[in-house]
Amino acid sequence: MRVLHLLDSLSLGGTERNAVRVLRELGSLGVDARLAVFRDGPLRTDVEAAGIPLLRLSLSSFYSPALLRESRRLARFVRQERIDLVHAHDRYSNAFVAVARLLGGRVPTIASKRWDSRADPWPMRAASRVAFRSATRVLANSEAVARTLTRDDGVASGKIRVIPNFVDDGLLEAPSADLRAETRAELGIGLDEPVIVCVANLRPVKNHLLLLEAVASVRASVQGVQLLLVGEGSGRVELEARAKEFGPRELARRFVPEYFVDQAIGGILTLVGVSLAWTSTEPVSAAAFRR
Repeated sequence: MRVLHLLDSLSLGGTERNAVRVLRELGSLGVDARLAVFRDGPLRTDVEAAGIPLLRLSLSSFYSPALLRESRRLARFVRQERIDLVHAHDRYSNAFVAVARLLGGRVPTIASKRWDSRADPWPMRAASRVAFRSATRVLANSEAVARTLTRDDGVASGKIRVIPNFVDDGLLEAPSADLRAETRAELGIGLDEPVIVCVANLRPVKNHLLLLEAVASVRASVQGVQLLLVGEGSGRVELEARAKEFGPRELARRFVPEYFVDQAIGGILTLVGVSLAWTSTEPVSAAAFRR
């Protein structure tokens, strides 16, 4: 069986991580699993290491003539390579696959939803509805998301399948005391200091600003609590500026690049007292699903 998966990018996000992990698992089961992406990113290293065939689509905007050109290209690729199933993993790939299917890529398709779309701008909501309704099946990663598909997107319940994100067994192993101590030392955190961690891309939808306010309030009753934000993104400048409003002694502010998670995820998640998913539209934190 030949399966083509589509992603917006190979950035270090939860959806991207989960998709690459699915591709690796399918490959180990003998499935001919391939990947197409619009944008490159750090996860390319993982894709290449796993020997996953990669198709790069040249599309920078859905409002450009390249949409039709690349949709035809994908439809042609699906026919020539005799792809049996196409699985889209995010908003943009959902919409793109719907267009490609109209232009001749008529094979069964799976669209995916891992978010509450009520906060999306109306053009994206409209495109998502079309994509969900045209797909053969729609994957939701929770029962709550499945309900939004019927309530907000008009998808028939018989088309929806709920498949939660999954974790590697190795992530559940308790790291050693040495790793915990080394990680805290590297981050400049004392062994007994309480730590709150949020692992997420630094984008407005992740709602870090509310988290900053909440932790500032917690400091009033929990002396010395530390906040560790693990991630990268366009919102970092604003977050750093807003964090200064609390004063240097009111809130410990640390921003750790996302790639650090790859090196010591066990240490980071074990040094914490509380791990938060503060996003306003996604019901499940993907932090635990990252390698």
